[in-house]
Amino acid sequence: MDNQLINATLLLITYTDQSHGVLGQKGNPLMWTYYDYDENWYSALCQVFSRVYRYDLGLRASHLGLVGANKDIINVAEMYHPKYMFYPAGSYDISTDTLMRLREIGCIVVGRFEDDDYRFDDHSKWLIPYLDYCITNVPGRVPQYEALGARCIPLPIEGHNEAIWQRLPHIPKKFDVSFAGLVYPHRHKLLESLRGLGIPVQVFDNTGGGNLLSLRDLVWVINATRINLNLTLDRYVPGLRQTKGRLFEVTLSGGFVLTECAPDLEKYFEVGREIVCFDTVEDAAEKISYYLQHPDEREAIAECGYKRACRDYTSKVIFRDLFLQIEDDLSKRGRALIGDQSSISTELEVNPFRKAIAERHYQWGRLLFSTRTPLHNAWRETIEVAIQNDPYHRKARLALTTHGASYAMENIIARLVRLASLIRRKTIYFLSKLNQKKEPFQTDK
Repeated sequence: MDNQLINATLLLITYTDQSHGVLGQKGNPLMWTYYDYDENWYSALCQVFSRVYRYDLGLRASHLGLVGANKDIINVAEMYHPKYMFYPAGSYDISTDTLMRLREIGCIVVGRFEDDDYRFDDHSKWLIPYLDYCITNVPGRVPQYEALGARCIPLPIEGHNEAIWQRLPHIPKKFDVSFAGLVYPHRHKLLESLRGLGIPVQVFDNTGGGNLLSLRDLVWVINATRINLNLTLDRYVPGLRQTKGRLFEVTLSGGFVLTECAPDLEKYFEVGREIVCFDTVEDAAEKISYYLQHPDEREAIAECGYKRACRDYTSKVIFRDLFLQIEDDLSKRGRALIGDQSSISTELEVNPFRKAIAERHYQWGRLLFSTRTPLHNAWRETIEVAIQNDPYHRKARLALTTHGASYAMENIIARLVRLASLIRRKTIYFLSKLNQKKEPFQTDK
């Protein structure tokens, strides 16, 4: 394959660098992300396009605010004239005005949607009029996209950079079973049930945003584990199982993966030969015990999964196929007409998507108001954007009419709540220590 397949410039929106400035990751809970777009997308796209301009929205918004970052994106596009703009469309940070302006200046806007199994109706479909191509993670949604006039391409999985997710033969196996990821309540229950059945699960809990394992550490954990658990139940929708990116990260790293069942898994891997699935806690415990006692079978399955992932599921392969498909479609049909792509574009009422945008900007305005930076005075502009999207947003209107006094009151109340919680925890701690001193130390006879 040629190093660059498409002789054009692509503008890539990422959210990776969130550590700089007062509004960086530690000071801005609104910008946390759990997927490294730089590491997994950027280098692969550089092998598809002759030029890739990376715009880190997480970093730029920490310096300019959301409104300023949107203006900056347009300035960048007018300066570099990219053929494509590619971005994770699951967020609320790039405005529809920005998307429309990018299309007007000739940029082909491609949005990548995640969680379309439950976010299509209140999020994804409302963006159709502002995009040239919609990329969905749920193939079954394609007819619904097309019925609304969208040009939709299914891409069920994320790409992963094979330069990062590697097999490391020199790493000794330290853990029999491990799970790395966010530990939601139902995941905690499953992991505790496994421990109750005598399965020694090592848990690397990434819940909490700021304590994420680095990619290097996560690759080490995968290589140091005999059986890597992949849990598929969704965080927000009870009973919904999804194909998770961890499945591909483990197999690309040469690890053996025992995954919770999910729809369409057999489309990506041959179950029993390249990966192993379980349905219940008892089923998982039985298979863990079996494959710990049969290392040759376990390693053979890991090897087959590794070869399949390296062949079909790297970022380079996925993005190559995606953009060559888009190029082919453009050569046959040309660009979609701006503003004439979907009947949704005529909707005037406040829809769920605009309400979510309004809430997002309201929270940004609140953050800006309470932050002692040059952006402190930019809160008003952000609140105005919130009201434009939802004229009935009461808190935003209150903040504007009181010149931010309502924000100050919210901050005071929030601080009092945090102080009361701290006092309660300290009181419980000291009372427990006091009780320990009163009770004599007991030993087993």
